[in-house]
Amino acid sequence: MELALNQPPEPLSEREEKLLTRLEADIEENLRGFKIVGYALATIKEQRLYRVNYDTFEDYLLEQWDISRPRAYQLIDCYEVIDTLSTMVDKTGSPVFKILPLNERQARPLTYIPMEQQRETWTMVIEESEQTDSRITASFIERCIDKLRQKKVSTVIRKERETGDKLSSLPKSFQQSYQNFMDELQSTNEETFEPKSRKEIAKVLREILETLEN
Repeated sequence: MELALNQPPEPLSEREEKLLTRLEADIEENLRGFKIVGYALATIKEQRLYRVNYDTFEDYLLEQWDISRPRAYQLIDCYEVIDTLSTMVDKTGSPVFKILPLNERQARPLTYIPMEQQRETWTMVIEESEQTDSRITASFIERCIDKLRQKKVSTVIRKERETGDKLSSLPKSFQQSYQNFMDELQSTNEETFEPKSRKEIAKVLREILETLEN
């Protein structure tokens, strides 16, 4: 049933306010539960606490909990993100981040980047949220990660252009092809550097580099 236009909603009674508070507390507790599960799974795996009854960690997951290996590692990775961020302290020994991912969906995008970049990324997420008055959601975090990646790619491209003289000893045809490639890469990055495209480009470049070095 939709509210009539311009008609204010009926205020919550005292009983409803208490109910809402209790239910939201239950939701928050359960959404944060991934950290507890992730920690437990990580500890069982690292210390091989499953070894008496199961040959492998994967067997333990499937037979004891009916959890697939990918799902278990998702939970472990998300827990490790929270652990990394929560244990970072400044020079005074105080925690760096007072705001942490609230649930698994918020933590998961951070699992796809190297641990040493998680602090920089999360700092950007908090700053962008405060500056734009935006809620920190999984999609917001993904946008921040992509923005930071694009910024880093642009920095690399600029540095490469500034040191272009190192190509002077190479054939002119290669120099021109190289410059065309850098132009295209910069153009793609400035428009929308899709993660899938980025990964494909990186894959091709790695294969070329390995071929040249071997």
